[in-house]
Amino acid sequence: MAITLSWEAATLRNRNITLVNSPFQDILDYKDQGKYTRLDILELFEQLPNLNEIGFSMTKHPEEYLEYLLDADMRHIGNINTGSNLLSRIRSDLLFSVYYEFRSSITCILLVYDKNTINFNSQQTNILDFLTQFKKLTKLELYNEHDISLTSFQIQENCSNLEHLEFISDLPISESAMQHVLDDKRRINLNFISNLTYLGLNISSLSATYTRYLVDYFPNQLTDLDIMISSLSIFDWIDIVGMKLALRFMEKAGSIDKTYTEFLGWK
Repeated sequence: MAITLSWEAATLRNRNITLVNSPFQDILDYKDQGKYTRLDILELFEQLPNLNEIGFSMTKHPEEYLEYLLDADMRHIGNINTGSNLLSRIRSDLLFSVYYEFRSSITCILLVYDKNTINFNSQQTNILDFLTQFKKLTKLELYNEHDISLTSFQIQENCSNLEHLEFISDLPISESAMQHVLDDKRRINLNFISNLTYLGLNISSLSATYTRYLVDYFPNQLTDLDIMISSLSIFDWIDIVGMKLALRFMEKAGSIDKTYTEFLGWK
């Protein structure tokens, strides 16, 4: 007789499956100690109808298991955790396809925006436009490897329920793109009614325009700000933005409950 389980989280490992909320360990431990088949995975999920989170960060076969998920019936899944350490081993378009399959329930996404995910389907629709369909999405970690005009504000526009946004990019952010944001007062006003409480920026530089945007348009409810600038020292940055604007930024950042700012460049 099959017993339906109702645990909230599970982690797939290379040799066993651990149910996080279960007192039992190694619930499934195959004798051959090899990777799981498609049938193995789908049968497992049939017994976990209320599964909320699944992790692949410790498996040697993340892509294959993600492909199996496309056929799984998981109506409550909120988080598919691959871990940033596996990004180089997972096709970014496949990962987003899995997220999209569960867009009605998914709450947390790790997204790589690159040449493989620019256009998600045969209609050549930009992948960022699909984010509007993730109605329960509250946490997004986005790696921008493609578009110098992409800013964190544009992502907030497409994901109005975000509470946690981490934006990572080694690309120089276009000054014209930032100025376009600042010139559009209607779009700027949306920033004040967002749900964002955490903003993380790991970017190569911080221009005067971008600094002005951060000073004037921090979301009111922001409680945690984490900024890392990879290509500038703090002295480089002050030379670029000027002392007056630099002090305004520091004053604004200092008014937030938790602030971390680091300039990694050397002068």
